[in-house]
Amino acid sequence: MKIFLYCHCGYLTNQEILAFFMKLESKLLSVSLMESIVLGTTLKCDSIDDIVAYAREDIGRIVVFSEDDDITVPIKDRFIRALAELPYMVNPQKQDAYNFFMMVFGCIQQAIDIIASCIEYKCTPYIRYPVSLHYVNLLSENILDKEFMSKLCFKMNIAFAVHQLCDKDKLASVGFERFLEKQQQYDFDKNFFTH
Repeated sequence: MKIFLYCHCGYLTNQEILAFFMKLESKLLSVSLMESIVLGTTLKCDSIDDIVAYAREDIGRIVVFSEDDDITVPIKDRFIRALAELPYMVNPQKQDAYNFFMMVFGCIQQAIDIIASCIEYKCTPYIRYPVSLHYVNLLSENILDKEFMSKLCFKMNIAFAVHQLCDKDKLASVGFERFLEKQQQYDFDKNFFTH
C-alpha cells in the first residue's frame, strides 16, 4: 500500500519532510522492522499479533486509539475494544493491519496539520481532545525549532488543562456581557496566547 500524505507546509523541502517521517517511524517501529525497511526486505503484518510483534516494545504507551483509551491495558486488548467502539473508523472486511493504520494515521495526520498551522501562523492550538493532544506532543519532539515548540507545547497543555477544569455549566450561567467584561479585565488570552 502506498501512502500519499497531504501536508500544507509547502515551505519544507522534500528532504526535511522525509527526515521528519524517518524520525516518526523510529518512534513507532521496532529495530527489526526498521532494519527490514533499510535492507529492502518485506515483513508482512496482517493481524494485531503481527503488529505487536514488530512494533517497539513500548508501542502501547505511544499509540492511543480514543479519548478513554487506558494505556495500562495491553495494546491488543485496546485495539479489539477500539474496533468495536469506533466502527466509523474501521472496515470489518479489512485486516487488522489496515484498520490499525487507519485509526492511528488519522490522528497523526491531524497532529501534523495542527503543528504545521502553528508553525506557519505562529499561534498556539486550543486542543480539547486528549488523543489530539497526545499525538501533537509526541510529534512535536521531532521539530527542529525546540524553543518555539517547547513554548507552544507548554501553552497548549495549559489551555487543555484550563478547558478540562473549567466548569462549563457555571460558565453557561454567566451573561455574555459579564463574561466579556471579565475577560477584558483579566486579559487572560492576551497574556496566555501571545509569544
